[in-house]
Amino acid sequence: MLLTHAFSSLHSSYIPISSCSSSSPIRRRLFTTPCKTNLKHLTSRIVQLTRRKQLRQILNEIEVAKKRFGKLNTIVMNAVMEACVRCGDIDSALKIFDEMKSPDACGVDTVTYATLLKVLRYFFCFVFKLKYSDYRHY
Repeated sequence: MLLTHAFSSLHSSYIPISSCSSSSPIRRRLFTTPCKTNLKHLTSRIVQLTRRKQLRQILNEIEVAKKRFGKLNTIVMNAVMEACVRCGDIDSALKIFDEMKSPDACGVDTVTYATLLKVLRYFFCFVFKLKYSDYRHY
């Protein structure tokens, strides 16, 4: 018991073993940074709005978040790009991709490139439908 109290007093993020039902210490969450928490909230908000196909609202909230937090992270911007794809706004998705790959932005990752492939697939399907829609009547 003395050893566990000494250990827990040295490391305030641990609970003494004697107060737990398990024999191993449990790590407490000391604090979370407000910026990361707010970006998690923003990401989930973007996902909710994407399900409702409210792209303009998403883009408005992203502009407000950029003013409030500065540079947004790759996860948030990937969610915005996915929203553009789901809502069928190819131009906005390509603009966001260009913004993400600029040197002073958050950067791109494999998820970004996979979403870009979705954008291109929707674009080529749209062009194909336009090109061959006249021949469908024969």
